[in-house]
Parts: sequence; C-alpha cells; structure tokens
Amino acid sequence: MVRIGVNIPTELMKRLEPLKPELNISQVCREAIASHVGKYENAITNLDSGATKVALEQVTSEELRLRSILYIDWEAQGYEFAVAWVQAAEWQDWNQWHSIQAILERQGRPEWDIEPRLHGISGSKIEGFDDRWHTFHERIMSQSDEFLDWMDENNINPEWDAAKREFGRAWVAYLKAAWQRIHQRREEWYEARRKERLAARSNHPEPEIPDHLFGHAQPQEEPPSQVVPHHAGYAPGVDPLKLNHLIGDLDVEDFLAKREML
Repeated sequence: MVRIGVNIPTELMKRLEPLKPELNISQVCREAIASHVGKYENAITNLDSGATKVALEQVTSEELRLRSILYIDWEAQGYEFAVAWVQAAEWQDWNQWHSIQAILERQGRPEWDIEPRLHGISGSKIEGFDDRWHTFHERIMSQSDEFLDWMDENNINPEWDAAKREFGRAWVAYLKAAWQRIHQRREEWYEARRKERLAARSNHPEPEIPDHLFGHAQPQEEPPSQVVPHHAGYAPGVDPLKLNHLIGDLDVEDFLAKREML
C-alpha cells in the first residue's frame, strides 16, 4: 500500500463535510483512480484492434506523405554543392574563398554566411543554396490548396535561416578538408624540391681556379738543398765533441780558482 496526498478545492471540501461520517474518502479515491486507469487500459488495448490499427496507419501514412514534400536534407545538399564546387574551382576561386573567409572573420560573421561563387562557365552550372531554396519553395507553392491549408493548420513554416545554416556548415567543412589536402600536397612538393636542391649541391664538382689568379700568393718552387763537405782543420783522430767538453771543464776550474782568491 502506497500513501499519496490528494488536493481538492475548498468548495468541494465543504460539500464533503456532511458525508465524512458515512463516507470512506480513501476508498472513493481508490475506486475513482481504478476506474480511470481501467478506461485508459481498455483504450490502449483497442488501438491494437484491426479496424483501429488500419485507420491509424492510413492517417500516419498521409501525414508522412505530406511531410515528405517538405523534407530536404540540407546538410547533404551542402556536401553535394561543395563536391561540385571543388571539382570545378580554379586557383583564383580558392583565393577568392580565402579572401571571403578573412572578411567574415573580421566582421564576426559565420564562415558560411557568404556562398563562394566560381569564375568561368562551369560555375554557372552549379546550384548553390539560393537556387535550391527557390526550387524548394516553388515545389511547395505548386501543391494543392488542401496541402497549404494543412501547413497553416499545423503551423508549419520552413525556416530559411536553419536550412541555410545546415547547408553552409556542410560545404564549409568539405572545403576546409579539401584545402587541407591541397596544402599538404603543396608542402610535399616544396619538400621534394628542397631535397633535390640539396642533392644537386652535394654533387657539384670542386672549382678549378687558374694559377694566374693567385698572383704572389702562388707558392714558389725552391731549389733542392745540397750538403757541401767542409774541412775544420782538426788532426786525424781528434773528436770535436770531446774538445768542447774539455774547454767547458777548463772554464769551470778557472772560475772556481778566481773565486777562492777573493
């Protein structure tokens, strides 16, 4: 048993006062709730009956048919436009797109606020958002009066801003991815050229400088040295080294003898 509180209007409570001695209020509430729950369960069960189910499917199918006229996947339309734009764009078109993005950023506007156009004849064959929205609007206006009344009754009004936003975000995302691919290929090209220059530089031959450009800095050839024998006048068998030693010893003895005399 679960206890719940029940709020009733003051006037109803006043009317209930004379009956309180004879009336079990809780029992009355339980019976009333059980009655409503039973009716709801019977109604839900009836939804699965053959006739009711067929009627609901018919209404649902008609509702979906009407709404399918209004349904467009604007995101998919944006990607489709971007693919066609990239395939037809030339280098000047990419430059223009970059310029537009810079302007929008300075102005604080979304990237998709201005649709990039293409130069040349191929650009005129690509339908942008405005072209597709115009086709969509014409499709709606070509419907029957009953369809337009159904739109009014259900307060259905396709939103241009929402469609433009979905369309624009899709093509901007695709163009950014495409530009990243272009940028990568360009960097790879520059890197390949840099490696080619380094390889060519390493293969350069050593420079050959003519001798006359060196002037006085050019090394002079010297005649080969010759050893000429010289006779010092010593008698045969006399060793000059030993004579030097003797002279040294005599000088030392003379120096010591003079020092003792002082």
